[in-house]
Amino acid sequence: MAHKCDYEVVVDFNEDNITAWYYAKYKDKKIDVYEHVMYLDGTEEKYIRDNLRKNPMGGYLVAFPGEKETMPYYGEKIVKLGDFYQFDSKYIINLSYQFDIESFRNKLIELEPYFKYLIRKIKSNRYEVIFEYFVLAWKHKDKVSVIEWLIENNQESLVTDNNLKYNLNNNIFHFINDNKDIKNMDIRAIKLAVKENVSYKAAKRAVDYFYSDIHLEEYLNNQVLKRNDISYYKDYKKMCIQLKKDFNDPYWRYPKDLIKAHNKVMAEINAIKKLAKEQDTIKKIQKDLSKKKNISKKYNYNDGTYIVYFPYDLEDIKEQADVLNQCLITAEYYKKYAEKKTILIFVKKESERIATCEISSTKNIRQFYMNEEDHNNCKATPELEKIMYRFLDTLPNTVRI
Repeated sequence: MAHKCDYEVVVDFNEDNITAWYYAKYKDKKIDVYEHVMYLDGTEEKYIRDNLRKNPMGGYLVAFPGEKETMPYYGEKIVKLGDFYQFDSKYIINLSYQFDIESFRNKLIELEPYFKYLIRKIKSNRYEVIFEYFVLAWKHKDKVSVIEWLIENNQESLVTDNNLKYNLNNNIFHFINDNKDIKNMDIRAIKLAVKENVSYKAAKRAVDYFYSDIHLEEYLNNQVLKRNDISYYKDYKKMCIQLKKDFNDPYWRYPKDLIKAHNKVMAEINAIKKLAKEQDTIKKIQKDLSKKKNISKKYNYNDGTYIVYFPYDLEDIKEQADVLNQCLITAEYYKKYAEKKTILIFVKKESERIATCEISSTKNIRQFYMNEEDHNNCKATPELEKIMYRFLDTLPNTVRI
């Protein structure tokens, strides 16, 4: 099994880089699992062992060599010493660790005594942050006093390579000096406030109106839009919220194709509006669906893990469509099912919705899909197909529902 561990860091100082080794410790066991190489030119490389696992519930877990571990679909395996592989340098691995940060500061001062006061003023106790300031000072030795001044005035967010190169000028410095009570200001808001002669609060509100998160501007720039304005995205966001989509989920927040996603939610909005106008039709559909209740209770499958059944409630179908990102409502499958033009079967794993199957009256499978968030990888698994065929075997040769 894998264990939740304590960590310690050992740092090596080399001619052109500083390397930090993370060691995982569990009882009497210890193994290096993560290597972080930081070069004096500002670049970095990160390597991780494949037996360091990220568990959504337990955080980082480590499987030690020689232990038995249960692997999904593969049974039990003896853990071997995992290889190191490089991963995205933008990804920050957060491990709690023990490290003598004061010794790290002193070693940096030995490397460059001119940075002594700067390194002492850095408030963070994370070696990655301290090293980042060290590299910036190394690249901009003529602006070390500027970096120190920004840190003293609680503007660490402004200490970036781009700002030190292009954005900082006397007008910016005067503005910061006049607004010392505001910590870590946004350079875009400062520039707007200086240009328009307005307060930082007003400028920040204007900036946030257009760029509500740090990824949005880059995301929109990568979208192929005929009109390059944020109103298109805002319209999409408004419709998602109206449909009660989870906008914190990257699937909805940053769709791969904004135009297609916009058109999809707009079609769903229009379908719902159409439903609202057709209350009499809805009542009839619900009445027709309710007639399927008895046969649904007669023919269902439950092996303690999987539940397979015929739906007989419109709200149940709406929820299935929403959870699995399926077009049961927008393509009016609910209506065809109520009118006996097709047959829908829902599959749950315990209480979780996992798949929808469409069959003909002669039990031929027309479609069988899981969550359609990824349209290229949503077909039902072989295991689900076996479950479905077991259920179909319990039905008469001609299904009338």
